[in-house]
Amino acid sequence: MDKIEELEKYKKLLDDGAITEDEFRLMKQKILGLKTDEEKAAEKQAEREQALAEIEKLREEKKRAQEEVQAREAAERQRQAAEQNRIIQEERNRQEAARQAEQAEQARINQMQLQQAYNEEKAKEAARLDAARAQEMKIRQERNQKMQGTAKTAASVLKTVLLWIVAVFLILYAVGAFSIGGIKYVLSGIDSLLLAVLCCPLITKKVKSIPKVVQYYGIKKIITIVLVILFFVIIIV
Repeated sequence: MDKIEELEKYKKLLDDGAITEDEFRLMKQKILGLKTDEEKAAEKQAEREQALAEIEKLREEKKRAQEEVQAREAAERQRQAAEQNRIIQEERNRQEAARQAEQAEQARINQMQLQQAYNEEKAKEAARLDAARAQEMKIRQERNQKMQGTAKTAASVLKTVLLWIVAVFLILYAVGAFSIGGIKYVLSGIDSLLLAVLCCPLITKKVKSIPKVVQYYGIKKIITIVLVILFFVIIIV
């Protein structure tokens, strides 16, 4: 049975109402080697699913590509941020090093200024101490000079008083010796008067004011010693 006879057979069955229009169309497609609607629908569905799969694949690839781009962009941003942070950190380190160097230099300058001020103050203090010591030494010298002057004055006054006492004593002795009489007492009286003249401060002052006599004043001590020795010789003999 060829394909035409089969078609006529199924046509007759369709006309007789034994099969439906859809069943006839399906049988006709099988006989003629055509695809059925189900197969076409299945193919379309498969094609649609394949197309959807391709679209989904493309979407996935696009998504992966976008993710890769985003990852590369993120990595680039991170690299740029890291590079920027490195530059900022280097700049901060440089500024910190410069600040520390400036602080060290300022500290050195302050130390030098403090040392200079200390040396100046030390020199001033040494000068003040020297001036104080010089002033104290001057005051001490003046005090010593005053004390020496006072001592000299006191010694001079005491010497003058003693000389007056000795002179008065010798004069009184001479008056007494002259009143007793005798060669021995007269000679001792004369000796006493000569010693009284040499001891008298008033006569000594007057003699020093005479230029012609003052040149012989240097032998006063010798004359005094001789007269004292002569006085004791006369008394003893």
